[in-house]
Amino acid sequence: MAGFWHKTPAYFGLLVAVGTLVLWLVGLFYLPPASWLVAGVMVVLSLVAGYASVRERPYLLMLAAFLSFFPTGYYLLGTLGLLRWIGVLNLLLFVASGGIFLVKFTNSRGLKQVVEVE
Repeated sequence: MAGFWHKTPAYFGLLVAVGTLVLWLVGLFYLPPASWLVAGVMVVLSLVAGYASVRERPYLLMLAAFLSFFPTGYYLLGTLGLLRWIGVLNLLLFVASGGIFLVKFTNSRGLKQVVEVE
């Protein structure tokens, strides 16, 4: 069962990336055609974030989270409705990359486990 807890940040990052992808695809119906290019770039960044989560690459996930949050996700945090959740999920990508970083590099250096999970 220890493998599950070590993979939890990666699963969380994948879930957040898929949620962001779905919200951008749904948002295409509400956005004007002039902003479809930005939405397409954000869809590609969501796919990159999902790949980085599955492969447990925290630096790539952090880069995808940074590029998707600034300035688009930051702006969407101030909107109402469905598009606000895109900004929230972009922030959660930072959390997932931090979790993957902690699990991956703590285990690779052989550091003592701080919390025992039973």
